This record gives sequence, structure tokens and C-alpha cells, in this order.
Amino acid sequence: MPTISDAYQIALRLHREGKTGLAEQIYRNILAVEPEHAQSWHLLGVAAIQRDEPERAAEYIERAISLNSSRAAFFANLGVAYRMLGRLGDAERVLRRTLDMDPRFASAYSTLGLTLCDVDRADEAIPYLQRAIELKPSDALSAAGLAYAWTEVGCVDEALTAYRYAYDLSPSPKLQLAEATLLPLVYRSADDLLAWRGRFEEQVSRLVDQRLRIDLTTEAATPTFTLAYQAFNDRPLQEKIAGLHRAPPDPTIDRRPGRPDGRIHVAFLSSHFNRHTVGKLQRGMIAELSRDEFFVSVLSVGHHEDDVAEFIRGHADQYVELPRGLPDARQAIVGLRPDILYYCDIGMDSSTYSLAFSRLAPVQCVTWGHPVTTGIPTMDYFLSSGLMEPADADEHYTEKLVRLDSLGVYYYRPPKPAPANRQDFGLDPDAHLYVCPQSIYKFHPEFDNLLGEILRRDPRGRLVLIRWAYKRSDDLLRERFATTMPDVLDRVDFIPRLQQSQFVSLLGLSDVLLDPIHFGGGHTSLDALALGTPVVTLPGRFLRGRITPGLYRKMGLMDCVAEDPEQYVVIAVGLGTDADNRRHVRQRIRDANGALFEDRDSVRQLESFFRQAIAARS
Repeated sequence: MPTISDAYQIALRLHREGKTGLAEQIYRNILAVEPEHAQSWHLLGVAAIQRDEPERAAEYIERAISLNSSRAAFFANLGVAYRMLGRLGDAERVLRRTLDMDPRFASAYSTLGLTLCDVDRADEAIPYLQRAIELKPSDALSAAGLAYAWTEVGCVDEALTAYRYAYDLSPSPKLQLAEATLLPLVYRSADDLLAWRGRFEEQVSRLVDQRLRIDLTTEAATPTFTLAYQAFNDRPLQEKIAGLHRAPPDPTIDRRPGRPDGRIHVAFLSSHFNRHTVGKLQRGMIAELSRDEFFVSVLSVGHHEDDVAEFIRGHADQYVELPRGLPDARQAIVGLRPDILYYCDIGMDSSTYSLAFSRLAPVQCVTWGHPVTTGIPTMDYFLSSGLMEPADADEHYTEKLVRLDSLGVYYYRPPKPAPANRQDFGLDPDAHLYVCPQSIYKFHPEFDNLLGEILRRDPRGRLVLIRWAYKRSDDLLRERFATTMPDVLDRVDFIPRLQQSQFVSLLGLSDVLLDPIHFGGGHTSLDALALGTPVVTLPGRFLRGRITPGLYRKMGLMDCVAEDPEQYVVIAVGLGTDADNRRHVRQRIRDANGALFEDRDSVRQLESFFRQAIAARS
């Protein structure tokens, strides 16, 4: 009779040979005889990880640890399961314990580094990923993770090196595309931007010529999020990039109405149903769509816990957290039988970008959470606003462009901030504050000329920016300013990152908010205008540079909308230096800003579009 030890060794060998099913049966047989055999519980968990079943994996490995808490491997694999579940704090905790137990555990360094990237701590992740590669030079996953981390902190040369190393270890189309489409967050100059644009175009064309294809059956696509910030028509490139992906065969969908009560089933889909711009822009529409006509599902990629997430969950007729794996997520969506699949954004997250390549509902549309075309042939409509789009906008989209007469969002008026003063932020109480509290990748090199000229014309002016998550990117922007505006660099203040309540307080304390050119603000402008803070803006060529002008157009108030760069500077300095003028404009904004908030017209127009889209599908 084989002993339990013999059976375990047989199962272990089968597991290593990839015969996981046979191995699992032996583990279960062992546990039927010896329920406290910790190694079998652990390896059942490992098998569940391999099958992409993290909940079951965590359950089995937690059981193993309850029986034997001295094995570093148990904690390492529990960290993997927790990361898969999105329990990132728990993952970090158990992985750090793993390394306390065994400081040479390469996979724990790797998983911890990837977990830190997941929570926007890429700078902390880098040494862990480097250590993982030192301990296991053949680890392509750690090398790819290191490339991502270097990109996030703004070190693109190091990122390129890491991508090439990862590709040499494990060649894959996905790594080829990631390396080919790498872009900095901050460009050193306008010429540097053009050089990176040229490289991007050349590399993508090369991959098209090579007929490279990324199989989206199980592999997630890599969106090119930062491309949109270069201020070009990205439709040709987006089409080429979409063409590099091969979606699995579309599942069979029922094109008949899916609800027995006759209501149209609209499913909102995003990975950002939380205190993110997308969540704030879409929560009102989710809550306000007529329930007499519409059944509203919310399909969330990932688990979220904050006030916006709670609001959205509470106002959906059906809230579903999609499975992690793409095949399961696709099947889950089809099983819900939505009539309309409404992507709140495409291009910021690999999961939603990947899902968009499949026909999962009779009508599929996207709106301006990420305001650029997807290039994806299965996306039917791009819902935008006639208040924002230029006359030639149809040329910018592969989708059929729908110009709503409204903004297309139902945005709740933000609460007034608590009383604050400039000293709370370390700012000069007597200065004229020109504030641009935007993400660092919105600072196009051409914007520098306007910022520098504003400070030159107002000697009491100070430009206030918010530090980025990673110091290297801030340093790159400062270095560029030292070349483009060295004479006024001493009046540029980078303040620490802020909590939401502090952020809104800063908007209220600003003399003037400066909307970046080419890719401006959205919810930041809405929050500022709610307080009466003037936002100076210059309409760009594309939707992404025309959102704030669209808000002013909705209000019927164009005082702060410039026609050219010179007028942008004149308007900004006029508001910054003339207190009476500023008070007058603030009052006009407060008198008119009701048009922006709780806008029932936006709801009615979206409902009308949904009805028309359903009628047209037959």
C-alpha cells in the first residue's frame, strides 16, 4: 500500500508535468484520509490559481496556513491569490511576511513588485522587481513588470531596456506591441514629442507589415492611453493598433429584447466605478435613467470601495463584478442579455479595451470618459456632445459619431468645500494664483509658452501645479520649464498631492484656473465652475481639447474662452490682476452654472438615443 507520502510525491510529479487534474484528485484522496495534510491544501490552492479561481485558491491556502504557518511558499502563493482577487493590501502583507521568512524567495519579490504597481507605487516596486530578476534572471514576468514600473515613474529608456530583456526571455506579440508603443509621460520639448510620435508610427507600421496579432481569447490587449495627449488625429493609428488584435469568435447573442417586461436593458461597463473621473461623470446617469423604460445594469471590472462606488451600487438595478478572466467575463456579459452595452470609457484599462473587441450586445457604444476614438470595428457609436465637437469631428472617429445637444452627463453639483486659506497649502496669500491642477501628461510642450507669458506679464503671479505621483516626472517637467521659461521658473510652485476635499478647496482659493491646451479638464472644470472660479480655456482641434469650452457654451457664457494663444494669456492676466473684473466674472459664472448640474435634458437625450439605437438594430 502506498503511503500518504508516496501519494503526495506522485501527485507532485503529475502537477509539475502539467497533469493538474490527476494531481488534484490525489490531493483530495489524501485529504479524505488525512484532513490536516497542509501541503495538499496548499497545492489544491496552487491548482486553483492556475485555473484562474482565486477565491477557491485563497480558501485552500488559508486552510494550509492554519495547519502549518512555517512555510514561506504558502504565504507567497496566498499573496498571488489575494492579488488576483484585488485584495492588494492583504497581498502586500502576506508577501512581506514571505520575505521575512525567506529573503531569497524570488516569486515573492516579483508578486510584491507587481502588487505595488497595482496601487500606484511603481517607484517602490522597482527594487523588488529588480531583486526578483537578480534571483531568477529567466523571469520574463518580472522583467515586463519592471518595464511597466519604469514607464510609470517616467524613465522610458530604462523601460525600453526592460521590455527588450523580457522579450528576449519570452517572445510574445504583446511585449512587441508594448515596446513599440511606449511613450513618455513628459516630453523634453516639442521636437522630442514629434520624435516619439515618429517612432510610434514607424513601429506600429512595422508590426502591421509583419502581420503581428495578439490573440484576445485569453490575452489582454494593451491600450495606448497616452497617445491622445500628443494633439494629433489618432484615428489612423487607433485603427492600425486595433487591427493588431484578433478577437475570439463572437458568442451567440439574442437580438430580441432581453427583458420580459419590455424595458430596454442598458449595461454600463467600466473599471472606474469609484471616485474616479469616469465614476463621477456617470453615476448620475446610472441613477436617473427612467426605470419605466430602462433596466440598468452596472458591470464593474474590479471591486471598489468608496462613496462613489457605494452610490453606483445602490442605484443600479443590477450590479455585477465581472470575472477576471476574459472568456468568463465575455460569457457573463452575454448571459445578462443587455440590449445596449454602454462603455463609459475605452482606452484606459486593458480589460475593458479587450472586451470591446467582441460583439457582446446588439448595440455597443462608448462615450467620452476617454475622449478619443477606439478604432475597434465592433463599437457602433461614439456618444459625444454638439457643444464640444468641431465641424469636422466625424473624420476623427471609426464609430458613428452621435452629437447630443446636451453634455451627455448628469453631474451632481459638488458640495461647497470647508473654509480654507492659502496658507493651508503653503501658498502666498498676496500672490495672484494661476492654478493648473491637472495630470502631468496634459502639459503639452506648447503649453509652456502660454504659462511663461502669463507669469511674465504678471510679476505678482504664481503658477501652482500639483505634484505627480512620481518625482522623476516632476523633475522632467521642471527641467523642461528651465529651458522654456527660465526667467519665471522661481514662481512655479509644485504642491503636494491632495485629498478630494483639499482639491476642491484649492479650486475655490484660485484666482484663475488654467485649462491645458490640446487636452483640457472635465470634472475639474465642472467642480471649479460650480464654485464660480474662472477657467481660462482655448478650444483645440479635437473633443479632448474642447470639453471646458463646451461647458461654457452650455452656460451661454464665453468670457473665458480664448480664440488664440495670445487671447488666452490676455484673459488669464486680466482676471489675475484685476480684482473687480475677477469678481464680476465669478458672479456671472455663479449665475449661469446651474445649466451644468443635474441636467434633465442630458438624461432625456440619452434615453432618446437608446430608443433610436434599439429601433435601428433590426
